[in-house]
Amino acid sequence: MSSSTSSSSYHQTKFSKEELNSLRTNFRSLANGSEMTRSQFRQALGILGAFQDSQICNRLFDVFSMTASGQSIPRNKLNFDEFASGIATMVKGSVDEKLTFAFHMFGTQAVGDLTFDDLNIIVQSIYHIFTELWERTQSSFQ
Repeated sequence: MSSSTSSSSYHQTKFSKEELNSLRTNFRSLANGSEMTRSQFRQALGILGAFQDSQICNRLFDVFSMTASGQSIPRNKLNFDEFASGIATMVKGSVDEKLTFAFHMFGTQAVGDLTFDDLNIIVQSIYHIFTELWERTQSSFQ
C-alpha cells in the first residue's frame, strides 16, 4: 500500500496510525488479499457475524461498501479503505455521522424514508440474534 493511500486512510478515519496499522493487519489476515467478501466480513464481525440471521450483516456490509466509495449501489467486496471508513464511523464518528450511517443501514429505499418493512426486517433480525444467543447460553449450562 502506498504512503499516500495510508495517509489518506489515516485522515479519513480518525484512527491513529497505530490503530490503522492494526486494523490493516487484521483486514489482510481475514481478507486473504486486498478485498473482503461478505463471508469474510461476517467472520470479521465476530459474534454478530456468527448468527444464522444475516440481514444485519448484509446491510452493514452494503453500507460499508457504499459510503466510503460514494457509490449508491452496494458492491460484493470491500477494500481496506471502505472497511476502515465504516469501522471508523461506528467507533469514532460524530453523533450525526452515526445517525446517518444507521439510517443508511436500516433504510432500503432511496427515497429518504424508513418503511415499515425496513423496520420489521431489523426487529426480526435482532430477535433472531438474541434468541440464538440465549439458546447458545442455555445449552452451555446444560
